[in-house]
Amino acid sequence: MRSDPNLKGLNSESLYAHPESRAHLRESARRDGTWEVGAIPLPSSIETDPDARPVVTMVVTRNCVLALDMLTTLSGEADAVAAALHRVLEDAMRLTGARPRFLNVVYPEEAAELALLLDGSGIEVEALGTFDRLHDPARAMVEDISGTEIWPPMSAPDTWSAWGLPDADVAALFRAAAEFFRAAPWTVLSDGMPLAIQPREGSPRGASVMGQGGEVFGLAVYPEAENLVAFLETVSFGDEGLDPMDALRGRSITLLFDNAHELPRPMRREVARKGWPVASPSAYPTLVALNTPGGGVARSDLRMLSEALTLIPEYLDARERADADGVPLPRWTSPDTGTEVYELFGPESSDPPPVLEPGYARGPEARPGTFLALEEDADASAPEGSVREAYAAGIDIVNDFGSSLHRQGLTEPTIMTHVRNAAEFVYFLVVVEGVALNGLHERDLRSFLLDWHPLHTEGGRTRARRMPVSLDRFFRFLEREVGIECPWAAAVLDDRDLIETRLETAPAGDLLDLEVRMWRDPVLDDMEYRLLRPHMGEVPPPLSEEDSIRAINRLRELTRTWLVWRDELIESGEDDGDRLWDLLVERQRAWVKKRRR
Repeated sequence: MRSDPNLKGLNSESLYAHPESRAHLRESARRDGTWEVGAIPLPSSIETDPDARPVVTMVVTRNCVLALDMLTTLSGEADAVAAALHRVLEDAMRLTGARPRFLNVVYPEEAAELALLLDGSGIEVEALGTFDRLHDPARAMVEDISGTEIWPPMSAPDTWSAWGLPDADVAALFRAAAEFFRAAPWTVLSDGMPLAIQPREGSPRGASVMGQGGEVFGLAVYPEAENLVAFLETVSFGDEGLDPMDALRGRSITLLFDNAHELPRPMRREVARKGWPVASPSAYPTLVALNTPGGGVARSDLRMLSEALTLIPEYLDARERADADGVPLPRWTSPDTGTEVYELFGPESSDPPPVLEPGYARGPEARPGTFLALEEDADASAPEGSVREAYAAGIDIVNDFGSSLHRQGLTEPTIMTHVRNAAEFVYFLVVVEGVALNGLHERDLRSFLLDWHPLHTEGGRTRARRMPVSLDRFFRFLEREVGIECPWAAAVLDDRDLIETRLETAPAGDLLDLEVRMWRDPVLDDMEYRLLRPHMGEVPPPLSEEDSIRAINRLRELTRTWLVWRDELIESGEDDGDRLWDLLVERQRAWVKKRRR
């Protein structure tokens, strides 16, 4: 880690030292009603303060940095990070004489704590799930200070005390790490064989053991298992020149085993002074935190890591005993905690099927099952008007959406971003999918966010990263002002890590290109898993150009009819995915047979 003695000099006052800069910043603050605040860890150390973990808090608008503060220590607990963000926000408001209407942060827990601190201020806090306006200035600052292009920002301080964690919790981690090292699970598990750790309540976590290559030994834990899967898929199927760091989107806490002589001297002395156990001189634990609030490690993170270090060797022992008895062990449950451990890519390790719920829009203006014919087609079953009419009606609603944002006090640049993103969704829905807004289904939002939109980001990546926020506002507007309710939209839009991963890994090229097809496959498979696509193996291909137009209309009609059947069967109480699939395919076959007559 690079040592920089000048880090303590970073503060807001220097930004306002010159009258011209001061006037520009104050004008920008007043003009932009949406600010973003974040805490960025620095990959540097302070030579005179080995217990420091440098973090910069920063407030930005669309085009400038309003305030920043250099912290030498910051706890990983959400309330501590939020308090630090609140302090730098107050600096920005004091120095500019302005305040935002909307405040963006990265993490939901930051948003929740900040909302409490800002209660009564009239400032609305929103979690984006990623850096947006902060991305470019934060990355430039990290690169300038560290001298390398390190991104995403990480923390790896010179002492354990720098994490601000209780000694008792760290001692428990050292004990678990020593047993883990002695068990040497890397002799059994390769780096490409990730595990899922499923607690009794909550989502599974991902865990990846490192060491079979003989160079780096340790364990990485991902609080959301899907982020580990996305990382491995990106590394496996992405560009050959892809930097693995660019694929690290989700949070991860990594424990590495280092040789004593490679540790910072303050850390070696600290471990000896505290009496924390290590398995050997080559097995001193160190932590690296990625994509966590403020780059910190919370007590819950440490407990999660300690649990994984303990359970994985126990799981491998149980699996070895089962193999000796000739009985496969796809899943193992801890008798002490009830937590399950299994291979993420194993034959019996797939996540439980999604809870299937009706996906059509509701409300007085919703029209489930309607579709738009590509051209006039006498055989089409009651298409809902023309594409031209539906698109014009959709754009009118988007313009009304923009007017509502204006009444809320948003700035013109922010309004334009949200309006353009909503218009892009309407274009996809009406022109590409052949559905008016009143015929919305969960399928359409998933298809847009995870498949079509990442391949068509003509508006630029900055605007594209704002798409989930824009659509969240747009769907709330549809329910409040138009009478179209989509109760499933929030859950789809909340999966920011997956949306960001799809956006950042989308390849260039035609839909027929092998790389694009491979990138699309996981989403198409998931859509089929959720019963959001008809049985494509039984859709006859077009025979001529004229038949092609008719085939597109038949497919649109079949898709919307399939979705109506799906929702009807789910509402009737049928919840078994395999049984639902059989019933839907049976109806599809009867439908195709009837249409052919």
